Amino acid sequence: MKRRPAAHLIDLLFPLALFCAFAVTSLLVVVIGADVYRRTTDEMDRNFALRTPLAYLSQAVHRTDLAGGISVGRFGDGQALILSETVNGEEYRTYLYCRGGNLCELFARADADAAPENGQAVTGCVSFTVDEAGPGLYRIRCATETGGQAEACVAARSDRSAP
Repeated sequence: MKRRPAAHLIDLLFPLALFCAFAVTSLLVVVIGADVYRRTTDEMDRNFALRTPLAYLSQAVHRTDLAGGISVGRFGDGQALILSETVNGEEYRTYLYCRGGNLCELFARADADAAPENGQAVTGCVSFTVDEAGPGLYRIRCATETGGQAEACVAARSDRSAP
């Protein structure tokens, strides 16, 4: 008859300790990864919220890059970027302004009585200012609900008239 070797306590404790160390390490990796992911997505959301109004305003300036087609003025309670263009022989204006925590756009005939409440919300933007830094150079500053602020300089390079 064969005898079984005596079981030692270490034969049970060592694999159990190794399993516990692996489980704790795995849990720490998951917790650290989740925190990094949360911080990364929060930063991406902040950047998106801040850069979207600037990109929209910059593209609007480039879209209306005609001599005399871009101006800065008042619309409603605040400042507005006013883009003028001629469509089928009639002059139209696009007003870009902040209202109710949003960047709004209103497209209307130049002789129409345009009201800020009729504009369409485009994206979140608590406030924005536009300064004409030089001939054809506009400095645009935007602020978001999260307190972020950004600035862009946009050049209207055309001196061509509307076709």
